Amino acid sequence: MEDCIMRSPLILWCGRSAGEDLLQSGPVTSLTEHVDIAPTILDLLGIKPDWGIHGESLLPIATGRRRKEAVFADGGHEAGMRGRFSFKPEGRDGTPKKLNGKQLTYQQCPDSMARTKMVRTERWKLVIRETGGNELYDMQADPWELNNLWNDYPSNPILRDAVLDLQQKMIEWCLRTDTDRPYQEQVGA
Repeated sequence: MEDCIMRSPLILWCGRSAGEDLLQSGPVTSLTEHVDIAPTILDLLGIKPDWGIHGESLLPIATGRRRKEAVFADGGHEAGMRGRFSFKPEGRDGTPKKLNGKQLTYQQCPDSMARTKMVRTERWKLVIRETGGNELYDMQADPWELNNLWNDYPSNPILRDAVLDLQQKMIEWCLRTDTDRPYQEQVGA
């Protein structure tokens, strides 16, 4: 969940009929999410969806009328999925198969693909993992995420307040976006 992986440039361009404000806006530095792209396109088209959609239109952000307070990400796999990587695969002739890259990492360190959720504000980033190894960064003082403050937060009032705020944001995001369907064993999700 490092910023160097999570951050990606986005270029919004639309013709004059879509709005003069956007044509004048220039670079935007606000936090955004990929789930904001669909609501932005719908907003540009004047369509108000009557179905549940995650994200929000970027038009107020692109025109400088507001900034996002926090962004979120999640990934990884449940314990059952991770367990499937613990076997030693064999070739057709019964000899051990050589693993590379992700497969080798998953086999040797299955917790590296554990369920993970992240919340990021302008100042703070909190990463929570199902298997532990949580992370907390002050993104203003440590933009390269070299100093994990997670172990310091219980004894530091500033960090403790930051963690409580970020955890609240993450809980509310989970309540808004987590699926309401039960686990489907036949499809593994």
